[in-house]
Amino acid sequence: MDVDIGKQQIPTDSLVPNYGYVPFANFQLIMILIIVLSFIFRKFVIKFLDKHVYSKMDKYIKNDNIKTIIKALIAISPTLLIFWYDLQYHSFSMKNLNVNSYISNKQLNNILRLFGAYVIIQVAAQDLGVKSGDVQSDTTKLPILEYFLYVGAAYALTQDRSQALLAGLMYFQLKFFASSKVKDVCFD
Repeated sequence: MDVDIGKQQIPTDSLVPNYGYVPFANFQLIMILIIVLSFIFRKFVIKFLDKHVYSKMDKYIKNDNIKTIIKALIAISPTLLIFWYDLQYHSFSMKNLNVNSYISNKQLNNILRLFGAYVIIQVAAQDLGVKSGDVQSDTTKLPILEYFLYVGAAYALTQDRSQALLAGLMYFQLKFFASSKVKDVCFD
């Protein structure tokens, strides 16, 4: 495959050696399935982590900062593998996930920019004291839409889909699998 840079075409093989490399067939599908299932069966995963990991960790580790770091690493552990393969080999690119068979990169980027623009407008409206409608508020709090709104905002900032998608995923993993309770605001 070649990439257009101006009027020049550069083969991608020279840019990313082993482009799309994975350790075994269907690796991407399995990793995505593990993450999706962890969210579907979130209560079970949280109960398991609390009973078999976090409670035992509390017995042996007294420093709260170290416990927090360990809980965070456990929570995002499935994503760390994806981070590595995607940043190193672009294994989770839209092309390698076969997403581009259904929607072009340009359309996908435009959708993410639209979500990002909505988030910016929503935050600006909130900062200006403009009230939100009840359906509007309830809709944006749906977890799947909330994820894509956050990813859109991250994409608008970074212009990198992989970074945006993984950052959104990391946000929810830390929120649900590392935290014992949910706060009203991040910074008290």
